[in-house]
Amino acid sequence: MISVTVAAHGGRGKRVVGGNLKAYGSGRLSICDLDIPPEKLEIHQKSKFWSNLFEKLLALTLVLFQTCFPFLNRLFEKPKQDNIEARLAARRSRSLKLPPPPIQKLNAKVLLEVFSYLEGSSLVACEGVCKRWRKIIEKHVDELPKVGKDQIRILFDEGEIVIYPLDSRKTSTRYPMPNLQRLAILLRHLSTLSLFVRGLIPIEATPVLRSLCNLHLRPQQIYFIWSKFSVESISLLEELIICNAETLTDIGFEECSPNVYLSDRLIFPIVHQLQSLRIWNDAKSGPHNITDATLAQLTRNLEKGCRLETLDLTSCRVTSTAIARLIYAWALHPSSDVSITLNFCSDVYRCDVLNQLSQRSIHLQNGKLARNGCVLTISC
Repeated sequence: MISVTVAAHGGRGKRVVGGNLKAYGSGRLSICDLDIPPEKLEIHQKSKFWSNLFEKLLALTLVLFQTCFPFLNRLFEKPKQDNIEARLAARRSRSLKLPPPPIQKLNAKVLLEVFSYLEGSSLVACEGVCKRWRKIIEKHVDELPKVGKDQIRILFDEGEIVIYPLDSRKTSTRYPMPNLQRLAILLRHLSTLSLFVRGLIPIEATPVLRSLCNLHLRPQQIYFIWSKFSVESISLLEELIICNAETLTDIGFEECSPNVYLSDRLIFPIVHQLQSLRIWNDAKSGPHNITDATLAQLTRNLEKGCRLETLDLTSCRVTSTAIARLIYAWALHPSSDVSITLNFCSDVYRCDVLNQLSQRSIHLQNGKLARNGCVLTISC
């Protein structure tokens, strides 16, 4: 899976902040995808009214002209012999018309069974056969096989979508940012290990998250960076996590706002299987509502022998006691290497964590703790 750090920096070591870009243009969503007030459509409705009126007047004029001057119609009529020959040719062509192939006689249930044995790329070709096949595939697209991808990056700040194949030897595919309808068509036959979204702004958040919920991409990782959510879109963000709860084990929010809505409630649907959690910002916009409740569940996971690989928390409402308990649980049941990062912590907080670990006979050396071939690294 592609590193989210590389994806965040675009491989160039330079960040492109998308929060200051306009909502329309610069590769962002079409204005047709957003909610437009009725008064802004008044000019378009007036022009459409006059266009329809002109078409009706033109049709009425032609009817009157043909009624008043019927002899002119004869100039444009073909000889009767030509009409007879045309009818005979049409009759011969109908008699030579081939019958439909046997596969067209199959009902929708049987066709769906056949499609279930095809690969995702073959289903895309089947959609172009006829309208009937396309409707069947569109209706049952979530039940049919999909084309697996390593990562899908939706970069609103750069106005493009980048799709990385599972085979690292193959190059990625880039598309200019489409409207939501084209976006759904582009991604509906895909599944991905990692979904990466950068530069989302509040006016786009609701329609974009609604579309992602309907796509069922089945990612193992979801990562948002430099994204601003609207209050109305938070419920859709929760729905996106719940929809992918069967596969999701890694989630992250970097420089996302508003902080108050990035809380335990978002994490709880997947916390029992969570392996990586990254909540990061510059600590200037206030704390996130990630509390000891999330760490308590992660501690119970470690006690059961579950894996925990990354815990990156910045400006969260977690206590030193919860951190010490989590490290102690890992020391008793180490199953993988763990990296714990607690940014912008005070010296008092750091000392309190170390003191509580010392009381449990756990001593860190240069911020590291080794157990059974596994290493825990903590940075405060």
